[in-house]
Amino acid sequence: MTDLRGLDRRRLLAGAGGLGLASGGFPTLAAPASAAHRPDVNGKTSWSESIMVVYLSDDLRTGISYRICRFPELDDTWVWCQVIVEGRMYAYTEQYLPCAKDRKLPDSAAAVYDAPGLSGRMTRMGTSADLQRMSFSFDGLCHAGTKAEEGAGRIPVRLEGIFHPDRTHGGRAQTGRVERTGRVEATIRVGGKSYAITGVGKQHEQTQTGPRFLNAFTYCNLWNAEASFLGLFATDRGYGDFQVGDRTRAVQTFRIAKPGPERKIQAVMADGGKVDGVIHTVIDYEIPIYDRVWRGTMVSGVVDGLNMVGTVNDWRSEEQPYARQF
Repeated sequence: MTDLRGLDRRRLLAGAGGLGLASGGFPTLAAPASAAHRPDVNGKTSWSESIMVVYLSDDLRTGISYRICRFPELDDTWVWCQVIVEGRMYAYTEQYLPCAKDRKLPDSAAAVYDAPGLSGRMTRMGTSADLQRMSFSFDGLCHAGTKAEEGAGRIPVRLEGIFHPDRTHGGRAQTGRVERTGRVEATIRVGGKSYAITGVGKQHEQTQTGPRFLNAFTYCNLWNAEASFLGLFATDRGYGDFQVGDRTRAVQTFRIAKPGPERKIQAVMADGGKVDGVIHTVIDYEIPIYDRVWRGTMVSGVVDGLNMVGTVNDWRSEEQPYARQF
């Protein structure tokens, strides 16, 4: 297993230049998606693809959560870019950007996720299953705060970085989805101030033909430098794993308490054991999806005695049969 703490910063940044990260930055974000361009992807069966990177500092005062989701047959692109500096969130969310017609096939040697009108992209080098590295960039105007506000805001934000993979999650993962832990090297610029970040983060890529965000789910993704926990709780599916060092244990059943400042979790493992934990909400934020609001949280917690940070996301939480007793 690669030692995540031993990677050379200069080598990572040199790789960023080779992937086309502009030293002079990108032009500012184009105007928000036209009100006339509002494709309906809700409940549609159509090819779609998404890619995402997440990083959080141990104290959760610095972080990024950046996702691009494409629907090439429906001419729609979603972009969610949240950055956290000095404990405050700045966010750009848009669900009605145009989309080019090409598909980002998981077995292609490289793929560039972007959108017409977006000054930003994610570039995968290597196949989805055998990722070598991924660069990411964003340059635009964000809203300050955690509420679900669409389109450009007023705060200039620039993000540039690279994700280097280490461990891939394999615990009964969803078909078409690859999730992994790795090393993030990036720079966030908010207004006129820059923040360099280095540390452990997460990345995933997913392709599918079924509708997205159709059924209720809760997604729990936690990590530190040596371990990670992943659990999906939904009525129609579930998966996860618990990785400590070189050992991976698959999650058979994942349970979690309802949203709140503190939530207990429990996983019944495929080997018959149990893993218990408790998580604390530090940042609670919203993302508009269709005509609803998706609830995301940045959290700290303890899982099986290990301190971790991460994200817990709830979709259609009013429909979730959360655990009441553990």
